[in-house]
Amino acid sequence: MRGAVEADMVGFVLHAVDGTKIAARVPNRGGWHKKKLLALLEKLDRKITELEKQLEETSVCDAPDDALPKELGECQALRKKVRSALHRLEEKNKTHLHPSDEDACVMPCKEQNRNAFAYNGQAVTDEHSGILVACEATTDCNDKQQLNAMLDKVQEQAGQNAECTLADTGPRRAKKRGYLIEPVFAFIKRHLGFRRFTHYGLCNIQAQCSLMCTTYNLHQLFQHWKRVNTPSPPAANTQSQVCCTG
Repeated sequence: MRGAVEADMVGFVLHAVDGTKIAARVPNRGGWHKKKLLALLEKLDRKITELEKQLEETSVCDAPDDALPKELGECQALRKKVRSALHRLEEKNKTHLHPSDEDACVMPCKEQNRNAFAYNGQAVTDEHSGILVACEATTDCNDKQQLNAMLDKVQEQAGQNAECTLADTGPRRAKKRGYLIEPVFAFIKRHLGFRRFTHYGLCNIQAQCSLMCTTYNLHQLFQHWKRVNTPSPPAANTQSQVCCTG
């Protein structure tokens, strides 16, 4: 970031801030979803009540069904796990949770074409050269609530904010903002192949997000260096040639 500022690649006239959802390392499978867990718990309660009633009825018989206590035990063990998962959801005040990455949140991911456990990658780019002047990963799905935090991040990392910062307000501003920031996200996802985080936990995700943005800025700095240091082609000979005819 400092190198870009020193190279006059940051104009501080116009910045654009936006976010993109990037999938977490964990798959959707294995995640806990409160609505589904409550439905499963209700189903298990009914099943266990039914099995306990059958067990009482068969206990007076000469040949009890040995498979019944086994099925009952399996249902009771599963119910215990479901209750434990629901308790953890209550502790974290969440409706969705993955036990392998409790910081990841369910968000709409374009690359996944569905809702998935993910993080919201926020970025601020400068109009002058497309340099990222700030980036952060958050668990908040709402981009609008990140503006103040990202302005503080720009101040921290770049030393000052731009004269104007475009956020998600109004169709004209959104179009201009998309023109500035969307190519950055496209480059990171398509050219660098970064479509999913490979670590667990918000702290590690933020570090990986910072590393990816640094990689992008290094690419921009290299392109700038090539433009500055590549010799201009020799000027074409424009001297008029006189043709004589006899």
